[in-house]
Amino acid sequence: MISPILLLILKFVYAICLFILFLFSMNSLTLGILYLVHRKRIWSQHTPEMKQEWPKVTIQLPVFNEQYMVERLIKAIVRLDYPSDKLQIQVLDDSTDTTTALLAELISRFQRRGINIHLLHREDRSGFKAGAMEQALKLATGDFVAVFDADFLPRPDWLKKTIPWFQNPKIGFVQTRWGHVNNHYNVITRLAAMALDAHFVVEQTARAGANLLMSFNGTAGVWRIAAIESVGGWQSDTLTEDLDLSFRAQMAGWKYVYLPEVVVRAEVPAQIDALKKQQVRWVKGNFQVSKKLLGKVLTSRLNAGQKIMAFMHLNMLFLPYPVTFLTMLLTFPINLYAPHFMYLFGYTLIGSWGPVFLYTIAKSEFNPSLFKRVLLLPGLMLLGIGISLNCTIGIIGGFSKKSGTFERTPKFNLSSSKVHLSNNHYAVSISPVAAAEMLMGAYMLFSTLYLYIARNYSFPYWQLVPTFAYFMIAGSSMLRFFRRTYEKAHLPEPESQAEAANEPQTSVATTRYI
Repeated sequence: MISPILLLILKFVYAICLFILFLFSMNSLTLGILYLVHRKRIWSQHTPEMKQEWPKVTIQLPVFNEQYMVERLIKAIVRLDYPSDKLQIQVLDDSTDTTTALLAELISRFQRRGINIHLLHREDRSGFKAGAMEQALKLATGDFVAVFDADFLPRPDWLKKTIPWFQNPKIGFVQTRWGHVNNHYNVITRLAAMALDAHFVVEQTARAGANLLMSFNGTAGVWRIAAIESVGGWQSDTLTEDLDLSFRAQMAGWKYVYLPEVVVRAEVPAQIDALKKQQVRWVKGNFQVSKKLLGKVLTSRLNAGQKIMAFMHLNMLFLPYPVTFLTMLLTFPINLYAPHFMYLFGYTLIGSWGPVFLYTIAKSEFNPSLFKRVLLLPGLMLLGIGISLNCTIGIIGGFSKKSGTFERTPKFNLSSSKVHLSNNHYAVSISPVAAAEMLMGAYMLFSTLYLYIARNYSFPYWQLVPTFAYFMIAGSSMLRFFRRTYEKAHLPEPESQAEAANEPQTSVATTRYI
């Protein structure tokens, strides 16, 4: 038996978890409705006529160990259509491998063509991406700074579609939409791409249309340097320096423009362990920003609606992960000792239509079919449940005193599903969390069978969903690990860098620092 006090605590925690899941669902429903209300206006914005001289622009390209991506990146950036005397390109390299040598050769080549591009290499990663960008701003010659991560490929007219918006002196930053270059590579990329579409197509449109606080997404955007400097610059005390800076700027009165029809394609994670690592960084950083700024947001001059939705933004985007994990953990004892209390779970399921609605309307050119989006919904649900333990660890880390290490999401330049990751230097090793996920799946399976066999409960079919989810995520990690081990042992080594996931072929004898 269980003590009445402990049972009361379990019931209280369980009820709180279900309430938070309900709030998350209602937040998704609200954003979905706001998207439908404001979509036509936000998606039909026309680039204003440039009525003044083109301003000076600095482009920053933060790079850390990206030997497969840098040639493609640099070539895309130098193709940008902008007055050459007004454009400065800074490659911010913190690499510890051959990436620096490749960059030195590439940049030297383009410098000989008269392009204003420079390599800024650091021997240490102090402050990580935020530290590199803040340090490089001291050498920036532009009035505006555009940021692109290594896997992003802007079109030549990108600057001429974004810079004219800054003719409004109140605009602090312009954010464009992320697209995908490898969304059909495998199941992981399809799910990750759909999740990003929901954010960029629906959520960001809703926030921009309703004049809510919106996050800069760290890349594929432009900042007014004066706006950055006015609020204290890039700060490295969180792992999501983009969210931190954009909220500080908006609370200081700076406005933003969101351009969903200006798309910059990039690579989504192709490995489940890479996706989990990315999610941990985002989750941890989001809660670090919440800890840092939530009090300031709630006491700021923002209106009530902006404060409420900012609270939801900082807390409800990722809080469902630990809440889902805790709910799954508590379901067994609640079923055992307070089965009547399970009726609350049914009410929570009614509210779960919020995320379903949001993902269903997240139509993009990368996933235009309603039928295919609906088919992916069960996979997204399983993915969300399956990585809940992994993200819970990230949230716990978010409340630690240290900001933590900025662990990059590995990118491979995956142009074809035939490209093997076994010989790729950046392929992520299996996470120890996979063992805990496997144990969680076993726990859910045991509780399901115990309730049915030992307690004569009607078979709780719904518990098979989280059971399968945890087994699926842990199994994906293990399968990738064993497959990579086999391929490394049996597949021949690539004869050239180009065969290794399209690694650029560049012959460099020595590394030069520019």
